Amino acid sequence: MRKPPLFLLALLFSILSTDSVRCDPPIPIDRFALHYEAEFQSWIDRRDLLVMHHPWLPSATGGYCEATATLSLPSEFKPPLRLSLYQSDDYFNDFWRAKNDNWLGGDGFYGHRFKQIWVDDCLLWESDVADANPPKAAGTLMLDLPAKIAESEKITVTLRVVDKVSSWIKLASDTQHISTTEVAAEKPQDPAKYWTHVYWGDVQILSGTEEAAPGMSPAQQRLRDRASQSEGIGKRDASPIQPPFTFRLSCSTPLPTGGYPVRCGIPLPSGIHLSPEMLSLADSNGEFIPAHVENFVQHSEDWTKWVVVEFLAQPGMEEEHLTVADPSQSPDHADVFRDSGTTPEGVLFFEGRPSGSKTCAARTHLYFASCEVRFDPDHTGELAELPLLEIERAASSIRLGYSNRVETVTDDEDNLVVESPGWMVVSVGDRNHFLSLRWIEGMDATRFRIDRSDSSVRITLLPYFFDGEPRPYPATQGEAKTFELLYCRFDETDPEKDYPLLAGNFNRPPLLINTEHLGRSNVWGEGLPPAESVGEELAKFLEDNHPDPLGATFNWGKTLRDFGDIIYSGTNSWRNGYYDVRQGYVAAYLISGSREWADALDRAVRHYLDVDMIHWSENHPDHVGLPHGYGENHTTMDPWNAITRANGIFAGAHLWANTEYYRDALQMAEQVAVTGRGLGASSVRDHAGIMMTLATALRETGDPIFREAGKKVIEDIAKNRVDSRRGTYPEVHGNWNYSGNVPWMVAQLMEPLYRYYRETGDLEAASLMVGMADSILAENQTRVIPGDIHGYSHNPHFAKNSGYHVSIAPCLFYAYDLTGDETFQEAAVAAWEQTVREKTFNSVLNCFWNTPAL
Repeated sequence: MRKPPLFLLALLFSILSTDSVRCDPPIPIDRFALHYEAEFQSWIDRRDLLVMHHPWLPSATGGYCEATATLSLPSEFKPPLRLSLYQSDDYFNDFWRAKNDNWLGGDGFYGHRFKQIWVDDCLLWESDVADANPPKAAGTLMLDLPAKIAESEKITVTLRVVDKVSSWIKLASDTQHISTTEVAAEKPQDPAKYWTHVYWGDVQILSGTEEAAPGMSPAQQRLRDRASQSEGIGKRDASPIQPPFTFRLSCSTPLPTGGYPVRCGIPLPSGIHLSPEMLSLADSNGEFIPAHVENFVQHSEDWTKWVVVEFLAQPGMEEEHLTVADPSQSPDHADVFRDSGTTPEGVLFFEGRPSGSKTCAARTHLYFASCEVRFDPDHTGELAELPLLEIERAASSIRLGYSNRVETVTDDEDNLVVESPGWMVVSVGDRNHFLSLRWIEGMDATRFRIDRSDSSVRITLLPYFFDGEPRPYPATQGEAKTFELLYCRFDETDPEKDYPLLAGNFNRPPLLINTEHLGRSNVWGEGLPPAESVGEELAKFLEDNHPDPLGATFNWGKTLRDFGDIIYSGTNSWRNGYYDVRQGYVAAYLISGSREWADALDRAVRHYLDVDMIHWSENHPDHVGLPHGYGENHTTMDPWNAITRANGIFAGAHLWANTEYYRDALQMAEQVAVTGRGLGASSVRDHAGIMMTLATALRETGDPIFREAGKKVIEDIAKNRVDSRRGTYPEVHGNWNYSGNVPWMVAQLMEPLYRYYRETGDLEAASLMVGMADSILAENQTRVIPGDIHGYSHNPHFAKNSGYHVSIAPCLFYAYDLTGDETFQEAAVAAWEQTVREKTFNSVLNCFWNTPAL
């Protein structure tokens, strides 16, 4: 046996006396010589991992792929010697789960294909490719070298994958279930076949007590190098946008004679510190408009991100460009609106809460009220009737306003049921009472009952109707339904021409719009204004596929409960807007600049918070504030983390300065943080929904509770769900036996990880995100074809699908941003160009969220 010099013994003693570390670098994987027979293929991927691949073809007994390297053992190496290396693959055989009643298919092979590690002529390690892989099992092997081998000056290491038994030969443990989604790819009479990718890397000979450091891909190492050279790389730079900010006042309907109150939010660019009292509003001529400006979102770091702007829009201001002006020239702000906070006499609210009044002119008061009907034992079991207005005087006339006509109720109609008026006016002497109701869309035929006598008149919203028959609203416990009411009283005047204008502005309120400013402000992330070519393609896609966001495109108005939602595959399983359809509407709004998408967002948020959010639960109070998952009538499934996404709710709150929306979004985020939702999740979608909510709430508030909760989720992902060396979040999709990236789901998680990093500088979040981007290019992109990503599934039963590139490509840009690795940028651009060529833009209803980042 070779004896080490005395100084090496002293060094060894020193090492044993302290924490030992690896002191010899891994053997470069390209030093291994490749040999393969039959259908096997091999290459080294971008992560410095050696890949041994058998394609989706029948295998041959004895077919193999191997990589061999002869290594010299330094004379100073001290026994025991160990071989350390990383290995994993993308196949496993949990064969008892291949059930014939499942939509997931399964091809379970066990005892056919094996992974082997040889040192000289000794089989050091062997395992079926159907074994467990990281993160369920350790990916790094630590194998003791036999004493005889350790005494050698040179050893030969061989990494091998071999087919001991052809797939043509059926073993007792083999199973097959062809699901309905796989018929086109595989039929029962087809020859048996399965593919595998086996990954090897970080090969190293360890001496004594040396430890192998965790391996990482070059892209992840580049991220860490850049982060160490740049303090605060996670923090966003201040926006280059400076005041003044110009917005277009978008009105869906002409403004009434007395004007109409505008309340909406405008963003202040990141890094700009302006207090609301420093802001004022001016028209296109530079004349100041009396306005009230106050904080809407106050970040803990004293950064005002959004402000509420309230002012009276006068006729003639429709589509006018208004400017948030130089504060130094502002006159004293007039308190334009006096908020009474009281209910006008005669207006009734069923479990309601008045929202106050706005003074629009000396003679006009607009009373707004939100009427929320909740369904739990403390409230009502069903929506039977909703009393709206009662006047204890005889009415001289009652008029009903429809889109194309006005009808007058005749004197002989004392108890009348009327269908779907947009507004009503009850005249009593020289006083005219105007009434309009919002959020009644979706009722098959909205009906009101008018009860009148010689001494009073009463107006009531009647129950839900279906097929012309009255039926109780089919509510379940924990659900709510919100209506909004506008009431105006006109004394000694009858502005009949203004009635439809009041109703129109109430149902689709005026809004200040500048999506370019909104994108460049960085308040919603990386939603920059689209470049010319990208913007044209995306705008054309929206115009061609979603020409009418408020019409039939999104099934608006199916039923009162399902208004604004979609039903899945003809079943009675409602999809709660499918993940975060609200964020899809935000993307469409940023791209198109069309206020119809802002209106669609408002409708979708209102529906989601009413029907999907759990308002009460006797058995699970920890579910309150969270959304139901899929199921019949929305409410038959417990909360599902994948759709617990507050980002779109926050966006709706921002645009419309809606404090209720904002409160509910924060409640969701706080419930997520306090209850630890997402911890222990088994699917990337579950982690993604939770991380999006936490990252967004952190962006909004800076509250440490969201930072800490997000950190726990990130630690859970890193420890329990990601194969850190491959960077892959492996799970099955479409077939029980293939475990790998599902890119359209992985993109859902990459976005909030990037956002969380931008808020915190958390390197683990960035490393996970870059690792996932790395693994998409290594495992889901066709070799030598940048951007040709199999976006739906890694599993060979499914053909390539580029329909998710609009969500995946932005995440590749994020990886480029963090690493400077131009292959990410190249793949992102190529993926976008492929989408344009193949016309495979994803639906706004599905994974359209990230698109503005393109």
